[in-house]
Amino acid sequence: MPKEVGIYPGLAGAFIIAGMPDGTGAGHIDTQVGADITVLPKDVASLTGAWDDIGGDALTRRQSLDLIKEAVESWK
Repeated sequence: MPKEVGIYPGLAGAFIIAGMPDGTGAGHIDTQVGADITVLPKDVASLTGAWDDIGGDALTRRQSLDLIKEAVESWK
C-alpha cells in the first residue's frame, strides 16, 4: 500500500472471500483469537467492498518489490 493511503480496510485483519458453485459467497475472517466464517450476503458484500478498495489503492507488483528492496536496504 502506498504510504499516502494511511488507514485502509486491510488493517482490520486478514480475510478470504470464496465464491461457491451455486453463486453464493462465503467469508473467512481472521482475528487474534480465532476465525469467523460467514455466509450472510451483507457480510460477504462488505468483505468484497473492502477487497475492491484495497485493490484499487494497492501498489503494483513492481512498486511493491521496489518498496521491499528499499526497506531491506534501509535495515542494513
